[in-house]
Amino acid sequence: MTTRAAILALTLALGGSPAFAASADADTGRIAVRTADLDLASARGRTQLDARLKSAARQLCRTGLRSVADRAIEAQCIAETVAGAQPQAANAVAQAARGEAQMALMMVALSPRA
Repeated sequence: MTTRAAILALTLALGGSPAFAASADADTGRIAVRTADLDLASARGRTQLDARLKSAARQLCRTGLRSVADRAIEAQCIAETVAGAQPQAANAVAQAARGEAQMALMMVALSPRA
């Protein structure tokens, strides 16, 4: 089984549903994380963003296999995905703190690693 490394791309959206986008694109390994409904200038909003990123990472990294080795691979994938998202999340939080327009969603994506 190929291990996966996380890459995160940010996309600005004209408008967004206030709900968390839980649908993953199986073909591209991407999942949208909505941020338009979050106040990223508040601790609560940042906590909610972290929870959404972790949930997206779990969805993207899920293998459905339950061996110890498979669970370790999933855990590593989740950790890498969340870590990869942190610089972009920090940028979104900094924009919110400055009162700048907030991005409406983040696209979390994975790509296979050799």
